[in-house]
Amino acid sequence: MNLEQKYTEMMERFKREALETVSKAIDTVHCDLAPHLESDTDANVSHQAGQLIDAILRGNFERRDDYSVWVSGISGVSTLIRMTDTEYDHVRKNLLSVMPACPKDIEIKSLKEQLARAYDRHF
Repeated sequence: MNLEQKYTEMMERFKREALETVSKAIDTVHCDLAPHLESDTDANVSHQAGQLIDAILRGNFERRDDYSVWVSGISGVSTLIRMTDTEYDHVRKNLLSVMPACPKDIEIKSLKEQLARAYDRHF
């Protein structure tokens, strides 16, 4: 066996072993790591969406025009949200329906009932 044949044989063995090693590494990334990366991405998106909603509820947004608001400062992510008046009213009504009555609203309701009873007694 001459030097050239030995070199060719060594290069062929190197190529086979390198291909096998790279193939194992790709399988490891694809099978063992990719599911965790995908799961982490879903968690990040969910976390950022929660922060976005928190920022909106705290009033941490800037109105851009009649139909859009700019919400910023959410883990470095900013977004423009477009919402019509009807959609805004729908969100507001849904939030109000689940909120507990505030003392002022209870007092107003009580005063309205007193006025109604007084009106019924005198008219």
